[in-house]
Formats: sequence, structure tokens, C-alpha cells
Amino acid sequence: MKPDDSRIGTAVPKGPLDRGRFFAAGLCLLSLAVGVLVLALFGPIPVDDGYYYLGIASNLAEGRGFSFDGINPTNGFHPLWQLLLVPVMAVSGGGVPALWLASLVQLVLFAAGGLALFATAGRLDPPVRWAAPAVSALWLANLWLLTKGGMSCMETGLAVLLHGMSLLSLVEYLSRGRSPVRASLLLALLVASRLDTILLVLLVGLAILIFTRRLRDSVLLVAPAGLFTVLYASVNLLTTGRLAPVSAFVKSEPGRMMLRRLFGTGNMALIGHGVTNALEFLTLGGRLSPIILLCGVLILGALAVLGLRRSGRALRVLTLSHLAYSIGLLVFYSLAYGSLLDTYTYYWFPVILGWILLLPALFWTAGGAWAARVVLVLMLALTLGFDLIYGADLLGSYAFRIPMDSRPETAGIRFLDALPDGSLIASWDAGFLGYFCRHPVVNLDGLVNSYDYLDAIRTSGLGHYLDSAGVTHIANLDYYLEKREMIEAFGGWDLVFEESDTVGSQTTRFTLSPTTRGYCSEGIRTFYVYGRQESR
Repeated sequence: MKPDDSRIGTAVPKGPLDRGRFFAAGLCLLSLAVGVLVLALFGPIPVDDGYYYLGIASNLAEGRGFSFDGINPTNGFHPLWQLLLVPVMAVSGGGVPALWLASLVQLVLFAAGGLALFATAGRLDPPVRWAAPAVSALWLANLWLLTKGGMSCMETGLAVLLHGMSLLSLVEYLSRGRSPVRASLLLALLVASRLDTILLVLLVGLAILIFTRRLRDSVLLVAPAGLFTVLYASVNLLTTGRLAPVSAFVKSEPGRMMLRRLFGTGNMALIGHGVTNALEFLTLGGRLSPIILLCGVLILGALAVLGLRRSGRALRVLTLSHLAYSIGLLVFYSLAYGSLLDTYTYYWFPVILGWILLLPALFWTAGGAWAARVVLVLMLALTLGFDLIYGADLLGSYAFRIPMDSRPETAGIRFLDALPDGSLIASWDAGFLGYFCRHPVVNLDGLVNSYDYLDAIRTSGLGHYLDSAGVTHIANLDYYLEKREMIEAFGGWDLVFEESDTVGSQTTRFTLSPTTRGYCSEGIRTFYVYGRQESR
């Protein structure tokens, strides 16, 4: 039976939606004001990977190509945000001003994503127009989303805006007969901003083919994103010999090793690892009862089935594509990564944004206006309650309590800057260090290094690479004690600098990463530098 789309395209009075625009715009400005206030009080708070982006952008702006250290080429980034940061770097002149400008740009993009959610919810289905301001509030009023997605100097803000605009264009195409060209171009930009969203684009194309039977439109929607992905992978293959960015290659190494054992010897460890990894993630590291999790899955499953049976075509396409995308990401990262709880927050932002939009609409179609209102009120109340707890935790964490100039790694940079010209530093956690240190800093975890580096350490070992590259000093935050033991086991290296500080509450109680929580349990934050015996 053909889905009933009459409700979707029906004209309705615009008064409530027009009034909602003022609310959504005000909330967007309030979200921006909160972000700017945080920056003004505490300064920029990029994650280490954000410094990777900024360091590469600095080298691009100065004509040294795609390189973090100015020596080794790299493709360990999502391309659209990386290119957007080049004019940011050129205008600001680098250093701390570039941190400010990049943070402000990301904040604006993140907040604009909330406006895109408002517009999409207002067009998704006439009966839920009244919910559009509440949907945008769920995004813009969440401090966790704001700090993780709007102030990390990562690609998240750009990806959020493009995702929201893509959803809006898809709804207008499906419900109002607009051309799919605009949606197809936005989906291609979305993939350029976050490469793993190519799966979402393919699933959207498949869902449109299933529900509209329009092969031409389905191909047109997918083609620009597919063409970009093919060109991107081809350039990678020609320049590095591999299809994927080096960062994805490094992070997925545990899964690839188990996959090789599965095909080579029939070892089934990959399957067990994937199941255990997924369950740990879904139960938040054992904090959530599996029984509660199962009940939640059954309830949401029933909601989706009932809602989809009663919904129009646009809601069906978006719900099924986002459901498949959520499951696909969960399965892939569960199998490929050593710990799903250690994956970065911004991996899941497209999933979170999609369900903030879709859940109220599903509740409306499944249970009527009263059910949607109850759910939205509960979600907003939980958001505000969460903000009170999370905000207090965040303000008491290390990043907000200890000024940047007082941290051990800043003292370490002052020590390194005093080293003679020609010094070459190496570090595993190289983002902050490489961005501020006047000497080049080689990234040792491989995320923003080259495939040649990975091949070299596999062939001859890290010690030989350090010798052949001419590294004079190794510096790192002491997240992992075994790194220091490894350096000392090489021989020929002596500790030349060390400074520590009490960690206290470095993270919030909502931090899931076992690695981070384990490090913070030590209660000490240490930055160390080892130098070659002959360079002391």
C-alpha cells in the first residue's frame, strides 16, 4: 500500500511556527553566549586532536602541505574542516588567537545546527510543528553537546550543521516535491566533513528507492557523495598506497588483526570481542542494567514499528536510514576498535542529532499529541537536570580549574623551546605540544603521521625509527606508564625534564573511557622529556 503523504505536504497556519522561530533564534543566541562566556572565563578548551587540525592548518597556510610536524605528510583528518581552518589560521596568525577564532567558528556552526533542527522539525509533519522549538532546545540547551561539539576545535560543529541542512533538504524533497539536487550536494559536503557518514548517505539513497521507487532520484542523491568518496580514496591510494586516512587505519588495527586471525586460522575472537564491546558500550560500562537496556530496546522497537506504520514517507525514510546507520556504526566500531567506550564523543554526534529530531515525531505518530508532549517535557526536564550536574562537574574538572600556563605540559614546552635549533621532538600525545612548541614534533601514535612511518616501525621497530629520523627528545604526558618503560628500555635515553601536578577531578562523573578513568585514578598529571645521552 502506498504511504499516505497527504499530511506532510498540507498547508497549515504559520503563526505558531513563526513565533517558534523567535524562540529558536533566541535559544541559539543564548547557546552562543554561554559558549563565549566559557571561553572568556576559562580560555579555549580544544581536545588534543583539535590541535592536530590546527597544526596541519598552520603548515598549509605557510605552504608546507598536509603535515602536522612539517616533515611527514599525513592524511589523518576529515578534509572539509581541515580546509576551513586554513583561512582561520591565515587571518588569526596562529597561536592562541587561532584557538579563539577556531572555537568561535565551531560554536557558530554548532548553534546553527540547532536552527536547522528547528526548521526540519517544522516541516517534517504538520501536527508536530508545535514541537519544533522543543526539538531545537534539546540540542542547544545541552551543555554536554555544547562543550563536546562546539568548543573542541574538531569537525563536529561543521558536520552537525551540514547534517541538519541535509535533513531539511531531504524533507522538503520528500514532502513538498522539491528537487533532490540541493540535498545531494549537502550530503556530499556532509561526507567531506565527516567521512564515515558515507554510510548514512548510502542508506538514505536505499530508503528513498524502497519508499519512492525512484531509481533516478536515489542515484542522484547518492552520486555526489559517492563521487567525492571515490576521488578521495583514489588520491589516498595514489599518494599513500592505502584507501583510508592513516588515523582510521591506526585506530582500527585491533579489529584488523582479529579479522586476519579469523580468516587465517578460524579464530572467532573477533565475534566475541564485538559482542562484548557493544554490550559494554550500550550498558555504559556496566552502569546500566542489561534488563533495563533490553526493555528500552523493545519499547523503542515497538514505537518505531507503530510509528512507521502511521507515518508519512519523509519520516519513514529518515527513521529507517538513521536506524540502520546507528546499528552499522555500532557494529563496525565494536569489531574494529579495542574499546568502544574509548571512542571519541564526536563519532556519535550524527546519531544523536538524528534521534533528537526523529523520536518526538515517532511518539506523535504512534501515540498522538499527548504522548509526544509528555516525552518532550520529560526529555527537556532530564536535559536541564543533567546540565546542573554536568555543569558543576565540568567546572570542577582539571581543564577548568588549572589555567593553561600552570600545567606541567606548558612548563615542558618552555623547557623544549630553550633547546638549540635543529632539535626534533617526538610524542605520542603530540597535539598541544606540536602546536605550541617552536621545534617540530613528530607524532608517534601515527594518527597524524604517514603510512611510511607505520611501515618503518613495523619493519625495524620504534627505536630504529627514532635513530634514523634524528629525534633528539621524546616528550609526553604520562597517560600510560609503559611508554616511559619502553623509552628507558631502548637505552641511550635519559630523563632530562619532569614536572607533575595533582589531577584531582580531571574528568566528570559522566566520563566513560576506561583508559581516561584509569589514568585519572592515579591522581597525578606528569609531563616528562627524555633526551639522548649525547644531546644532554
